[in-house]
Amino acid sequence: MDCFPWNRLKKLAKLADYDIVILDLLSMTDQRLPDVGTFESVFNEQSVLEVLVSNSQVRSNGTIYVLGDPRFSITQEIDFVPVPPSPPYSGAEVSHWQHEIPFLYWTNIEFEWDGRPGDTIERTWAASAGQLKRYADKLSVNRR
Repeated sequence: MDCFPWNRLKKLAKLADYDIVILDLLSMTDQRLPDVGTFESVFNEQSVLEVLVSNSQVRSNGTIYVLGDPRFSITQEIDFVPVPPSPPYSGAEVSHWQHEIPFLYWTNIEFEWDGRPGDTIERTWAASAGQLKRYADKLSVNRR
């Protein structure tokens, strides 16, 4: 098992080397990636498919978990030459373009979110006695 902070994703050589990938968005204080370019090189449609769908008999299909709310956008930056330059091409001026894209774009999946509030369910500890007690004890140490 390896753990990479958001600002050290460059250390992650190949996402497909992992069976389980956990993205911890809860650790991001302002929902901004420190290095969008590195993130895009690690998390993209190809690398996601390599994790989720195994072509190997040795390794089973993988899983990607996202902890936290992924409904935010990131700024993608692209450098380009806007108009074909005239010869000599060495003096071509490069333009910089930025646009907002959903964080989960790298999955190549279109998501629809249900923003309606739900019910909060509080667990009563009826199972804190009897034959289920040993299982209930393992669920939480903070019983009421």
